[in-house]
Amino acid sequence: MKPLDYLVPRALACAAVLASLLAIAPGTGCDQRTQISDGDTQADTDTDTDADTDADADADTADPLGTGPYTDSSLWTHCPGSDAYLGDSAWEGSLVATVNAVYCGAFDEQRSLEQELTDKALLKVVEGSYPLPTQEADYDLSLPLCTLRAQPPEQPEMAGTGHTTVSPQVWSDTTYTYLEGSQPMASPDGTEWTLEHIMLMVGEVDAVPDPIVLDGATRDESSGSGADLVLFQEGASSLDVDAISFQACLDESWSLNVHGFQFDGGQVELDLYLGENVVVTAPGAFTRAQGTFRGVSFDQQDYFHLVYRPEHHHYGRHFAVLFDEPIDDVCALRIENVDTQPGNGSTTLATADCDLQVIEYLDMTAETFEVGG
Repeated sequence: MKPLDYLVPRALACAAVLASLLAIAPGTGCDQRTQISDGDTQADTDTDTDADTDADADADTADPLGTGPYTDSSLWTHCPGSDAYLGDSAWEGSLVATVNAVYCGAFDEQRSLEQELTDKALLKVVEGSYPLPTQEADYDLSLPLCTLRAQPPEQPEMAGTGHTTVSPQVWSDTTYTYLEGSQPMASPDGTEWTLEHIMLMVGEVDAVPDPIVLDGATRDESSGSGADLVLFQEGASSLDVDAISFQACLDESWSLNVHGFQFDGGQVELDLYLGENVVVTAPGAFTRAQGTFRGVSFDQQDYFHLVYRPEHHHYGRHFAVLFDEPIDDVCALRIENVDTQPGNGSTTLATADCDLQVIEYLDMTAETFEVGG
């Protein structure tokens, strides 16, 4: 069997899992949610072509991963150290996690916006180099990692010894070494979780495989080397809609889609980065919402305050934006049934409370759509 024949069903499974997990009760106020933002209040939104000399100002081109807010060490003080690794130092394979090994919970087209809000999560693999087994057998293994949720007390953490099964496969002059298994996780309230992994090391036949490098980016396109991580409650499955698959928070190959709306009471512009649709719905990231509402300006770039759910292949798009603080009695805007053909009359726009329950539908007066680089 070819290595790609082996990967495709797993890719489909993980994409079906682009899921929602951690189904917990939503917060009762915007200020209860974890804030992850670069604090940039001077974003360069003009159309000039001169170089922006304010290194902190050009949020339009800022990378929300890399040196951006998701890797800020102050967010991860609750994480274990690299010495929490459970394995065998004699193993020949390895996984190398850089300081940028932070991943975002992916959206799922089967979920509602309310579910997407409560299921948002980040996962960090602690920086370090960790031995992995390469010989076909079953092994005990747990990687040092941690999660970040909008409601911090309910985020699952490491909770014991996991396992993995190694299955090397040779194709041509290359050995593809698969590791499939899981490790236990638990939240402070005693809820048990499972973090499932599918990892792939690649190397020449009869040689030590190249390390898996986790740096927050997508899989190595040339070799397929990398790791898929899926989190779900104990007793559930990685294929359930209430499971969460972690993906790159942003990739330089994704295209910027900008949706703009004018409505009774204000205007809003949404930045959505999308990958390329193949068999499954493309990955993507909703990174920014800026505009005005009832005379108050907002520029939201916080991961936990930007909610997105696609329909298949992003033919239909559903958004929610939570303000940092409620404006009057409004905590959020819901922009739903968005089409890539503006003006077809399908889009609805409504105010919402902090749990995304609709308060009032608003009249929309104009709609725009642009695809950038």
